[in-house]
Amino acid sequence: MFGKSARLHGLDDRFSTKALVLIPIAVGINIIGGTLCSMLKLPLFLDTVGTLIVACLSTPFSAAITGLLTNIFLAFVANPVFLPYAVVSMLCGLVVGFLVRVGMFRNVYGAIFVWIACTLVNSISAALITTFVFGGATGVNGTSLITAAFVVAMRDILLSVFSSSFLENLIDKGITVFIAYAVFKKLPRRLLTSYGPSLDSELLEDEVDREL
Repeated sequence: MFGKSARLHGLDDRFSTKALVLIPIAVGINIIGGTLCSMLKLPLFLDTVGTLIVACLSTPFSAAITGLLTNIFLAFVANPVFLPYAVVSMLCGLVVGFLVRVGMFRNVYGAIFVWIACTLVNSISAALITTFVFGGATGVNGTSLITAAFVVAMRDILLSVFSSSFLENLIDKGITVFIAYAVFKKLPRRLLTSYGPSLDSELLEDEVDREL
């Protein structure tokens, strides 16, 4: 019993160490993408690629921490507007992390489901923050113009913000999920299985499916 507990404790420590190494790298990837999009005023964010990679390799909690740290740093290096959206990044990390744990990244169809789920979570939470914290627009990227067009057509700020946010996230999260999925599939199996037995069993099931 004692030996088993010691092994489990060591296993948890190893995963914690791996997460501590992985999170700063992922935050750096997020900051590069987010800063470039902010500077170029692109209608994208691309600040969750690292978060999704952590969600694939580590735990949903680690992915949420990655999202939180990303927005804190972006608030300092790019624009303070990013800070309230830390909630959005954390929710995205949690949702994707849990979906990966149930095998949604095993194939393209699962990845598409992750894309849609992440898009909806981000669109709803971001729309609420944009509307009630910033009055409907932040000016961080080009979506403010899209929102203004929707306001003229719909006469409803919250619905207009959600509509523009959904269109933006549909593209942004599509690119993000595609990159994360491609990286996940290209990583060596030895590296993937070292992050946990759940990934190991998922990969074994994937191999069986391919053989069948």
